[in-house]
Amino acid sequence: MQCALLAIYASEQIADQTAKTGLYSVFTYWLGRYEGRTGNSFESADVLALLTELQKGGEEAGGRCQAVAEAIGLRLQEWGARLQQEGQRLTEAGE
Repeated sequence: MQCALLAIYASEQIADQTAKTGLYSVFTYWLGRYEGRTGNSFESADVLALLTELQKGGEEAGGRCQAVAEAIGLRLQEWGARLQQEGQRLTEAGE
C-alpha cells in the first residue's frame, strides 16, 4: 500500500498530464496488488498507520516501488509489442 500512496502523492506533485496519467495507472496497479495479496479492500486499510509508516521509510519504499513499477512497465511494453505483432499478423492473414 505504501507504493500506491507514493504514486498518488507523486501524481499530485507534477503538472505534466501524461506523466500524471502514468502515475494514476501505477497507483491502481498497487491497489490491485494490495487487494490481491491481502484479500482486504483498500478502503479498509488503516490510513493513519499507513501514512505514519510511510513517513518513517518513504525513501526506502520509494526506491523499491520505483524499481518494481519500472519492471512492470517494461513487461507491459514488451507484451504490447507482441499484441501488435500478432494483431497485424491476424489482420494480414484475414485479407
